[in-house]
Amino acid sequence: MTLKITRISPHQAITLRELNKKAIYFHKHFDWLEPEDIVSDGLCYSLLENDIPIAGSGFSPEIDQTHWLQFFSVWEEGYSVAKVWKYFWENCIKLQIFSEKTILSIPADDLMNFFLQHSGFRQKGNIIYFEGEKEIISDHLLQNKQNATLLPLTESNVKEIIDSVEVAFSKVWRLSELNLTRAIQASNIAFFLRDKNQSVGYLLALLEEDSIHISRIAVSPNYQSRGYGKELMWILLNRFTPKNVNAFSVNTYSNDGNAVRFYQNLGFYRTNQIYPVYYLKIPKN
Repeated sequence: MTLKITRISPHQAITLRELNKKAIYFHKHFDWLEPEDIVSDGLCYSLLENDIPIAGSGFSPEIDQTHWLQFFSVWEEGYSVAKVWKYFWENCIKLQIFSEKTILSIPADDLMNFFLQHSGFRQKGNIIYFEGEKEIISDHLLQNKQNATLLPLTESNVKEIIDSVEVAFSKVWRLSELNLTRAIQASNIAFFLRDKNQSVGYLLALLEEDSIHISRIAVSPNYQSRGYGKELMWILLNRFTPKNVNAFSVNTYSNDGNAVRFYQNLGFYRTNQIYPVYYLKIPKN
């Protein structure tokens, strides 16, 4: 048996997508990108046995000396998922792929959580979930009387939002242009505020049968502490929420104190749903 790790090239993106469709185990990062989206700019590898692909793993493009684990999948039956992960991870370290870099990951299931814990990763917070009711949230909102213009958020506005608003997040939590484009495509509520020629903030949400999940909300650093976050929420509740919808949900990073307080001050309450955020700093080889 001959095992080797090879880089997945951009022209293999479609093949990667098809392999992941039949995977016996598939872990994907909590964002809007698919594995094939990062083949060109990220670090994607396949594990081959006698030149037959049996598993794959991919990492985001480098962001401030950091990579996100974007996916890990095992494609062929008869292989131990745990052994494949161990082989992949140990050999990535040996190949010095991530020397002096930090790897971040949010495990979507107990198995990946186990793998990360036993590979030296440490927890640095959680993705936490909040829920709220329309009537309670409304009691905490007043329409902002400032003159920002409400506009639909489309793919044509992505670069403007990236340049003006996404900088409100720390670098590793910012969306790339492609990631934001995918997020807009996945949302059936998408709008932003513009003041003269500057983007003030935006909100993305998914309207389901009787609830709304807020998937992204952000205000430009130039307009923070002026009530625009509440303005975005007021618009969501009063202009985009059907009468039959009363339940709202949202998630955020537990170490982002401003975001946590924002939702709590609007009457959201924390649920028991959490996903740990892990990191591992790779030493110089």
